[in-house]
Amino acid sequence: MERDFTVERDFRHQSLVSRSVLFNQVFSIIAHDGDGVPTWIKDANGKYLPQMRYLCNLKADMSGLQGSLQTLHGPLGPYYDIRYTVSIRLGGTKLQARLQWKENGSFREGPITIIPGNLT
Repeated sequence: MERDFTVERDFRHQSLVSRSVLFNQVFSIIAHDGDGVPTWIKDANGKYLPQMRYLCNLKADMSGLQGSLQTLHGPLGPYYDIRYTVSIRLGGTKLQARLQWKENGSFREGPITIIPGNLT
């Protein structure tokens, strides 16, 4: 396994109200300490399995994505759509995370605040 690597996940939010997709988003980061690829993170009671551990939360300020908000039309009328990527760099001395999106054909980035597990 490489020492430094990046994990990215694409997201898409849709809403009938434009402001609701631009609020702060919070993502929990969970680490797997076992072998292989896990099937489940939590047991039937909602508790993390022994090989899983909570690391931190990522808090993304979505207000910078205002320019990439698209107005679409569906059977219930207009709605708002936004797409973005959360990119996390692992390895090195600290966790790094960025919010990424396209706006008018250009690639944009914004900060994500990392909130350590013992502070949440």
